[in-house]
Amino acid sequence: MDERQSLLKQAGGIANSMLELASEADEKCPDDGCRVLFGVMRDCAYRIQQEIEREQAHICRGCSAKKSQSAFRRSK
Repeated sequence: MDERQSLLKQAGGIANSMLELASEADEKCPDDGCRVLFGVMRDCAYRIQQEIEREQAHICRGCSAKKSQSAFRRSK
């Protein structure tokens, strides 16, 4: 696993922890202000997950393009 993948995995772990905390807080928060805060946290965690997926797709496309280019060079 390269360093980028390792960092993305760590970011995914943080996003998952944020989601767990937001869910736990929903059950325990006594007021709406607290729920709003953890709702924002949940939204941010989902956004982080989307960006991780986008970056992983970008990395995969880059790997595929490199493989295609090297195969093209070998065929010349």
